[in-house]
Amino acid sequence: MIALGVLAALLLYGAFHSATASAACKARVEGLVGERAFLGLYRLSYSLMSVLTLVPIVGLMTGRPGPTIWHAEGVAAHALLAIRGLAGIGVAAALLQIDALRFLGIKDAIAYFRGRPLPLPPEPLATRGAYRLVRHPLYLFSLIALWSSPVMTESFLGLALGVTVYFAFGSILEERKLARAFGPEYAAYRKTVPWLIPLVKRKQ
Repeated sequence: MIALGVLAALLLYGAFHSATASAACKARVEGLVGERAFLGLYRLSYSLMSVLTLVPIVGLMTGRPGPTIWHAEGVAAHALLAIRGLAGIGVAAALLQIDALRFLGIKDAIAYFRGRPLPLPPEPLATRGAYRLVRHPLYLFSLIALWSSPVMTESFLGLALGVTVYFAFGSILEERKLARAFGPEYAAYRKTVPWLIPLVKRKQ
């Protein structure tokens, strides 16, 4: 039951953040605050809100971890920790191949407060390095790090399941945005690079 509670909380979290990332929500906010404030501050506000709204879920997990589902020891524990470490390196590598400050909205906010032109120039489509392995390396390596925990409690299982569903659904919405932004370039990239599972390509 604890896992279901955490899972439900995460699904609500995902639904809320998907809604606030939608074009309709963005258009409404832009109408309220004006174009320049929207372009400069919306992305950073969204990033901060994403972190803050995770706090109740973390509190729920910490207060009620629930029964232990597995507890790896010895060689198995070391192997899982090694996998988690490699996944962390993968996350870092994927972040280095994109503009992380732009991704978080920090550069937009700096341009806004310094009176620089907005929007910032379009970002190029990331297709090299980790993005040649799968189209969503940040999601892939984050999931590997999540599921390779040496200790899995019931609440952490709910978190892992919820994040997995959220990433899968979020990747679909993200790909729609990328297809609109990059058109044929993204269509060609999508045909040659797997979605989230390495070596498993979409049927033509």
